[in-house]
Amino acid sequence: VKEIGQLYRLRWQIELLFKTWKSQLKINQLKNVKIERWLCHFYTQCIVLLLSVLGMASLRKMVWQRFKKQLSEDLTIRLMSKKINQLSEASTKSFQTWRTI
Repeated sequence: VKEIGQLYRLRWQIELLFKTWKSQLKINQLKNVKIERWLCHFYTQCIVLLLSVLGMASLRKMVWQRFKKQLSEDLTIRLMSKKINQLSEASTKSFQTWRTI
């Protein structure tokens, strides 16, 4: 019974992860395109997902070490997206602004 509970919790975490990817990273949006373009999009999305997972792990670890708080997958992706947008906007300004963020 204990193993079934652990498996269910793991399955639920996977469901939440896919839901987050779908809503925050827009991985479910496809158009009718050539196979080459679709493959390029697919590989790009895989790279984005990999970088997101690595970034989320780092951010979650940092928050845990500093504040002893645990972040959800959804909140972590939203925070990362916000910082990435700030970096993007700062890139048009100065290097010092970018570095501060």
